[in-house]
Order: sequence, then structure tokens, then C-alpha cells
Amino acid sequence: MADNFYDDLAADYDRVIRWDRRLEQERPMFEALCGRFGIRSVLDASCGTGHHLSLFAAMGMDVVGADVSPAMVARAEENTRKTRFPIPVVASSWAELPAKVSRTFDAVLSIGNSLPYVTEKRELHESLCGMWSRVNERGILLLQFKNFAKLRASGERFLPIASSEEPHETIALRMYDYLPDRIDFHVILLEKVEGEWRMRHHVTPLKPYTQKDILPLLHELAAEVSVYGSLGLEPFVSETSPDVVMVARHRERPVI
Repeated sequence: MADNFYDDLAADYDRVIRWDRRLEQERPMFEALCGRFGIRSVLDASCGTGHHLSLFAAMGMDVVGADVSPAMVARAEENTRKTRFPIPVVASSWAELPAKVSRTFDAVLSIGNSLPYVTEKRELHESLCGMWSRVNERGILLLQFKNFAKLRASGERFLPIASSEEPHETIALRMYDYLPDRIDFHVILLEKVEGEWRMRHHVTPLKPYTQKDILPLLHELAAEVSVYGSLGLEPFVSETSPDVVMVARHRERPVI
């Protein structure tokens, strides 16, 4: 897991993401998901700086957050304190969730392209097992990551530029470098401090998973899996869908 990458980036992360716009776009999709699957409790297992936690709480969900980066957890605790919703947040890898989170949920989420930060097969299996263990018998595990097959085919490298004026003028560039067995994700921060521009550079490897990489591991966990192309649960089309969204549910046991 890229916990060191996000520990280093935690203080700047909220300046890189346009949260108001993103949450405004995503809220109707999450409301539809909660209605469709009867979700009343949520474990956001890659909660980052906690903005989705506040969104889910505002929607009336019983919410817990977890993230592998202690620095991101500290930011999440700080951000959620600004709301009127008390939200517990724990520092935990996905594999550690059974030991760190004592209950199960209607939905366990790993959203925002978090899964590709796990680059080793054994760790991936342990991560999926840990998240799956926190899904109750009628609940879902929802995984969202980039459709890297589309990105590779198109050669698309740059994410939208973000900027901020606080605490000083900052421009954030995010980009992918495509390598044979991985993708390097770069975050470059250009900051104007005391009239001079400075640059900071963060980079971490990603594993460009497809749904075919994840499906067998979820099937081993006795999960039924549906694959979509967005959080709006649109059909997945490998050439055009921006994301891979996988929804896993417990297989129904036959009545004897």
C-alpha cells in the first residue's frame, strides 16, 4: 500500500481535489445506490481526508471510516469535526480490518481508485478478504477503480489541473506514466511562496487491474459480482467506461 505516499501528501490533498464539485456530482449516485441495496450503514475503507464520510453521514447513514495512512486519518478526523456528525475513523490497512473494526456493515466501500495502490497479489488477496469480512450477510462490497485498459489505449496521461490560493498560490498537476507492468502516478505541486515558485514532486506505483484480475478472487470468497462502468451503475464498456465498479454480494444459500 502507498501509505507513505499519502502520509507525505496528506497536508496538500484537499487542495488537489475539487471536493465541492465532486461531491455534488456523486451524491445522487450514492443516494441511488443506498436506495437500491437498502444501505443504512457504511464502512468507507479508504476514507482519505473524510469528505465522503461527511457526505454519507449527511445522508443519514451510520458511518465508520478507515484508511491505511495515519496522516490521512488525522485529516479525516479534523475535517469531520467541522460537521455536526460524530464519525469514528481508524488507521487500518484492508487486511487489518477484522482486528481494527469489530462490526459488519450494509456496505463496505473502496472508492476513488484506491485498490491499484496494492501492487502485490498476496496483499491484494488479503485486502479483499479483510474488506469482505466486514460485509454483513445482506450487504455489498463496492470497489471503484480507473478503467486502465481505456486509459492505456487512449494514451490519456493528465488529470484535470487543480489550483488553490490557500495557504499560498498552488497549482497541482497529476499524471500517469505507463510502464509494461505498472503505472506510475505523479503529483506535482507548484507553489508560489514569498514571490518565488517552488516545486514538490510525489510519485507512487499503481497496478493497472482490470475486472478480470479481481473477479476470481471475489468468487473465491463466495461472492456474486456485478460489474459496471460508473458509480451510477451504467453498463461496463471496456472502450468507453471511465471506471470499473464492482459490486459483490454474498451468494444466496439454497434452502434445504
